[in-house]
Amino acid sequence: MGSAVRRGLIATLVVLTVLAAASFGLYVLWQAAQSHSTAEQCKAGDYSVETDQASVASTMVGVVIKRDLPERAAVLALAAGLQESKLANLAPGEGDRDSVGVLQQRPSQGWGTEAQLQDVQYATGKFLDALVKIDGWDTMALADAIQQVQVSVDGSYYARHEGEAQALSDALTGKNSAE
Repeated sequence: MGSAVRRGLIATLVVLTVLAAASFGLYVLWQAAQSHSTAEQCKAGDYSVETDQASVASTMVGVVIKRDLPERAAVLALAAGLQESKLANLAPGEGDRDSVGVLQQRPSQGWGTEAQLQDVQYATGKFLDALVKIDGWDTMALADAIQQVQVSVDGSYYARHEGEAQALSDALTGKNSAE
């Protein structure tokens, strides 16, 4: 084998080795970037929610902001959603009786159709429509206000979600930052 052929072979091996190392390095960087750019949970104060819950919560708070209601309305809607579905937009058959959506509203009770109630914006709007008709809703105890809208078996359960609902509302309205 001639020296020119040998040098060509060595040069080719060096180029292939450099390309392989560069490709591996890019792959490792890509994997690191992916693992840091996609969060599985969001934190608000001392509370964590999964990204799908955060999406539902942000939609609910967005409806409150769009209607120019006080932050208390967001806290009440979020606490109701936390109790009713853990901020999951439940499909027909996943909830109690014919209840659907994040607030577990029932088509048979006049809240809307199944499809409408699975639209988080619509469902939140219906909740807020009923809420603002209650005298003193913005100053009464959280569980009492929500119970007058939702009419559940035991309205006291809503109170256990007040801290988390407040933290989420604060984060989503810009009072405090979320991670």
